[in-house]
Amino acid sequence: PARTPSSRAVPAKSARFQGMIQIDVIPNDNFRLRAHASPPQPPPSVGAAFRWDRETWGHALRCVPLEASAQHLFTSKQLRLPANGSDADTRQAWSALAASMGATPDTMLRVKQVHGNVVRVVTREGVTATTTAGQPEGDAIVSNAPGLVLAVVVADCVPILLSDRTSGTVAAIHAGWRGTCAGIAMTAVQAMDRTFGTRPED
Repeated sequence: PARTPSSRAVPAKSARFQGMIQIDVIPNDNFRLRAHASPPQPPPSVGAAFRWDRETWGHALRCVPLEASAQHLFTSKQLRLPANGSDADTRQAWSALAASMGATPDTMLRVKQVHGNVVRVVTREGVTATTTAGQPEGDAIVSNAPGLVLAVVVADCVPILLSDRTSGTVAAIHAGWRGTCAGIAMTAVQAMDRTFGTRPED
């Protein structure tokens, strides 16, 4: 009698291939490998205040009410963005992110995140050619400078984006449990108030 081949699937180990490798076993104990990519996974469902947009690198999450006063996005794990990476792939990823904001990497300001409550403030008048060159220590950035892109990187921490629709001031906050206990979000709001006259209701 004829025997039909049996099949089993094992996860692919290649860093560049995310899918399954199917092993087909045939009666004479020979086998052949078939690789096939898993279909792209849809992003998770979100409430009415958020929406997913398709970018060149994957899905970006945007907050609809925040969009009225500040261009922004939250990336997904489809875009690899190590906080302090310097290899070519990382530079390309940051460039892709900047392009999704209609910007270039040299307009992006980041901080060396230390899980504290230090807020870095950059005023419109204080922007220079070297403003985005370094990464000073801190866990929040506040600015009213047009065209400057503020960015934080999180894993299991919380990214918080704030916008003052009256003064045009924005903030990007990295809120881990240590920073949250230290009041990083409130410290950022206080810096917006102290420097740019932001009122919490705005």
